[in-house]
Amino acid sequence: MTDEPKPQRASRADAVRTAVDQAFHAGQAQVTRERERAQRQAEGVISDLAQIATRARETLDELRPSSGEDVRALREAVLALERRVTALEREGSGSKASAARSGGKVKSAKGRSGG
Repeated sequence: MTDEPKPQRASRADAVRTAVDQAFHAGQAQVTRERERAQRQAEGVISDLAQIATRARETLDELRPSSGEDVRALREAVLALERRVTALEREGSGSKASAARSGGKVKSAKGRSGG
């Protein structure tokens, strides 16, 4: 009868070993699934953050003040317009003076266009 308990203990040890092994593999599979799920969620969050950062950058670009080059170009355009207005004023005052000397009237812009 001493021979019988040894095989039972061996079979119990094998059963415990098998149960532990199965539990370990089941736990490992669950951990793998959870890790993959967490990784997918993290990738989604990172993608969302990248989109938000892109939109924020675009908004800031629109709100950014003009660069020095933009201001220079606008200044040059204003100066060119100022020169044109000054030249037109000189032409207009010269035409009025010559018309006054000759006794004629200077037609207004409406008179010239026929309307």
